[in-house]
Amino acid sequence: MARRAASIKETQAELNGLGNAPALWTGASLGMFGGIFGDLLGGVEEAVPIEVAHYTSGENVASIMGKGLDEGSYATTNGELSPLQAQIDLALPPNRGLPDAIIRINLAGLREAGYDLPPLRQVGRSYGMPGGDTAMQSPYVIPPEFLSLP
Repeated sequence: MARRAASIKETQAELNGLGNAPALWTGASLGMFGGIFGDLLGGVEEAVPIEVAHYTSGENVASIMGKGLDEGSYATTNGELSPLQAQIDLALPPNRGLPDAIIRINLAGLREAGYDLPPLRQVGRSYGMPGGDTAMQSPYVIPPEFLSLP
């Protein structure tokens, strides 16, 4: 069931494919990035995320932490959004209410366990929300041992 882990070069190549990669991935911004560094931008250190954030309702936290995060769930590289900003930047459905909980996903742990990491993509406009942030969609259930609360 475990998938082949993406190599550091493959993951960095994916990040370099994003139009805003240098600004988004340079340094240890928001305390969520670091651990694996490369010299792909001519002397600028570029960080690969070791953790991403899943925004959800507080009502769902106990179930997610017990059973894992469902296949098809989304996570973003930006774990510092307010509930309203998360709804706007991640183009979340407005009829579900604002997310009031964040679950962190340990990408470094998933990679070490042999999981293939999904690609990062820019969130497009949806539900009348502009989107624009960066997110990934999981092609598999993320086991609870790779999840944590802030």
